[in-house]
Amino acid sequence: MKRFLSIDFDYFIDCDKATRDALFPTMDETIPKPVRKQIWKQAYLEHRTKLTQISILKEDYKDLLDICRRFSGLYRQHDSHRYIYNFIMDHTAPKKVFEVYNIDFHHDMYHLHTRNERVNCGNWVNILKEDRPDMQYY
Repeated sequence: MKRFLSIDFDYFIDCDKATRDALFPTMDETIPKPVRKQIWKQAYLEHRTKLTQISILKEDYKDLLDICRRFSGLYRQHDSHRYIYNFIMDHTAPKKVFEVYNIDFHHDMYHLHTRNERVNCGNWVNILKEDRPDMQYY
């Protein structure tokens, strides 16, 4: 059986939701990348000390690195989950069972729609479930 792994680094950030909500800008892919960079730059100007003190979940990250070292197979690296959708569609067939593992702080099953794009980083799982209903999602 085919298996796919999608990893978002935000899963490994060692802080609670309240801290994330207070320090991390809220935005999505509808905001152009240069504007997102500017928003993050402003966040660092306002909260530099607090943001730079946030660490990662070291043991979880170590476990991930171990999994990656043992991995053999096709892989892609992108700055958004939306790109895994096409990768999975290209490597699966309708009515075939396969597994998708998503390591992420967010479930990516939102009903979020962006202009002129069916798939985005927040809804790719829902769209994939529509197009490949036999997939198993973890």
